[in-house]
Amino acid sequence: EAAPSNVTTLHGDDYQELSGVEIAISALKDERLAVIGDEAKQGLIDIAAHDKDFDLMSFLNGAQDAFVIIVEAFGAADKETLKGLLAEPVFAAFSGAIEEREKAGQRMETEIHAIKRAEIIDAKLDKKTAFVTMRFIASETSVTYGEDDEIVSGHPDATTDMRDMWVFARDIKSSDPRWLVHETKGDFEDDNESIPNADAADESASIHAMSIA
Repeated sequence: EAAPSNVTTLHGDDYQELSGVEIAISALKDERLAVIGDEAKQGLIDIAAHDKDFDLMSFLNGAQDAFVIIVEAFGAADKETLKGLLAEPVFAAFSGAIEEREKAGQRMETEIHAIKRAEIIDAKLDKKTAFVTMRFIASETSVTYGEDDEIVSGHPDATTDMRDMWVFARDIKSSDPRWLVHETKGDFEDDNESIPNADAADESASIHAMSIA
């Protein structure tokens, strides 16, 4: 009987069947990328088994691209870009934070110089919804200016390391290929405090989401 299309069969002294995701995990050569822990690995295998279009490298690359876009767009108060990337309740939270900043007469400039580390630390399939938790470590320059262009926080010549933890979610039965950031977590040391922390399941919270094309 032929192996399923998402399984690669290896012949040799020992017979093994490895899923495409397992092969992709073991083949990660970029030291900036990692899948941490057996639960995360098993979760990715479960997701790929039920979503034939899931590709680990495409997900990782898309997540990193979206991370940069969302952080810089939030800093630039670019609501038009954010609206195309965020789920509605999440866009409302980001938009509200931008409006509060503007009411205070402040503006922010943020630039992500490099993503130093992008780790998948958890993954699971809950009924038809896939969840992937990622931890990002990136170098950035972020400056907040006041009404008279005085520096309120940060420095244009300073580069700092920031950390953020985001949970991406996708309905694997949907024809929409996008992953949305379902939750951002901040209960850890060195959290990036310039980005709202929230859970998309709690509509009363300050939440945000981000999509991967």
